[in-house]
Amino acid sequence: KELSNFRSELAVLEGKQKFRDPHQLQTMIGNLLQDVCKRISDYLDGDLEVAVKFPDFLMDLDDELALEEDSEWSDQPLGTNASVQDEEKWRDIIQDMFDEETMPTHVNADKRFLGGKQFHRAKELLKAAMAEAFPDISAMKEYVASGAGYLEGGLQRENWERATLSIVKMTSSITVHPGINFLIKQVGTIFSHLFQVALKDMKQRSPDADRLIEICPGLQNYITDKFDDMLWHLMQNAAENMHMSLKPWYSCLDPNLPNFYPIEEAEDQESDLYEMSSDGSYVRTPNKSELREQKMEGGVFANI
Repeated sequence: KELSNFRSELAVLEGKQKFRDPHQLQTMIGNLLQDVCKRISDYLDGDLEVAVKFPDFLMDLDDELALEEDSEWSDQPLGTNASVQDEEKWRDIIQDMFDEETMPTHVNADKRFLGGKQFHRAKELLKAAMAEAFPDISAMKEYVASGAGYLEGGLQRENWERATLSIVKMTSSITVHPGINFLIKQVGTIFSHLFQVALKDMKQRSPDADRLIEICPGLQNYITDKFDDMLWHLMQNAAENMHMSLKPWYSCLDPNLPNFYPIEEAEDQESDLYEMSSDGSYVRTPNKSELREQKMEGGVFANI
C-alpha cells in the first residue's frame, strides 16, 4: 500500500516537473483556455451532462439579475446611446413585472437553466420588458404641435407627418437603446458565469489542468480577469454595432408613404377604350387606375 502511495506521489511530481519549462507552461495555458472556450460553446449548444454534474451552477432569472447587478460593469456606461440611469429604469421595469406578477410565463423566470437556455430567456425577457417600457404617447399630446413646425422647406405650412415621425423616433430611442444595453450586460454576466463553470469542468476532466491551477494559485484569478477584460471589449463592440444597426429601423421611416398615390395621366382618365365581346357588343375596358383598384381589392380578399 505504501509503494502504491509512493508511486502516486511520484506521478504527481513528474507531472508538475513539466511546468518548469516556460515555453511548455505557456503552451499548456493556451491549451487550457482553448478547452475552456470549447466547453462554453458546448454549454451554449446544450449540455445535459454538465447540468447534472453541477446542479448548483444552474440559475433562475432572479439569480441572473442579481449577478448582473453585482457585476463590475453594471454601473459602467456602454456606448453613448443610453446612460447608466436609463438602464436603471429598465431594471426597475423588470422588478415591477416581478412585483405585479405580470412576467409572462414563457420567460420561465422561475426555471433554473445553464447555457444556451439562459441566452434564450434573456432574449424573451427583452421582448417582454420592451412592451412595458414604451411610454404613454398620449402624455405627449400637448407637445406634438411643436414637432409639426411651420417653415420646413420654406413652404409655411404645418408638417404633421414630421411630428408623427418625431414621436416614433423619440419613443424608440428612449426605449430600445437602454434595453439593448441591459441585454448585452445580462448576456455578458451569463458568459462570465459559464467561464467559471468551464474552469471547474476542465479541472475534473483533465489532470494536467487541475495540477496547473493547483501549483499556480493566482493563475485562475489571472485568466478570469483577462477573460472579463476581453468580454468587456466584446460587449462594447456588440453595443456599438447593435445600436448602429437599429437606428435605420426607426430613423428612415417616411410617414408620407401610406398616403402616397402616383399622379395619374390626364389622358388615362379621359380616354375610354372598348373591345368587342363574343356576342358582338362593345364593352368598355377598365383604365389603369381601375385595374389597380381591382388588384388591391383582390389582394385584400386574398389576405383575409
